[in-house]
Amino acid sequence: MLPKIIIREGVRLMSTTSITKGLITTKEIETVLLGKISGLEKKIIANKLDINNDGAVQTKELGATIKGSILDLEKLITKTIDDVFIDLPTRNFAEFMIILARRKKDKNKIRILYEEYDSDGSGSVQPEEIKKWMDQHGKPVSKAQAGKISQTMDVTGDEKISYEEFLTMIAARLLVLKLQN
Repeated sequence: MLPKIIIREGVRLMSTTSITKGLITTKEIETVLLGKISGLEKKIIANKLDINNDGAVQTKELGATIKGSILDLEKLITKTIDDVFIDLPTRNFAEFMIILARRKKDKNKIRILYEEYDSDGSGSVQPEEIKKWMDQHGKPVSKAQAGKISQTMDVTGDEKISYEEFLTMIAARLLVLKLQN
């Protein structure tokens, strides 16, 4: 028997589960990334993540709704990047990062990719570092474009991209790809 769906304030909730309005647990993210989820559950989780109801899951939305630490899912996220299909060519920065991370042979491939952007070793990435990296790797962007890329990842609003925010961006895109299947 399917669980009863309750519509409350534009958010769908399953009455027979512990789904909390506006929050998604690391366990729910894990279930999506592992592909162990029904069509109905996909819709419920997608609705929880899509705060602005635009039909997409953005980095800031995942950052705002996750209950727990994205770092707890780092190994699973790293494994999942090898298991998703990305149609080429892509114009999506998160998908571009997934493709680049796949090329790394190390088990810490996402962290290594992040550290390539953090050229000054400060532990955070600034828009200037994004521009520099993209320019050096044949994907030139303007200062404004680098600023926009940075803004999409900046969950905290401090104008710096932490590793957690970078990982959240990749996780958000993986969730979209997994929820679409």
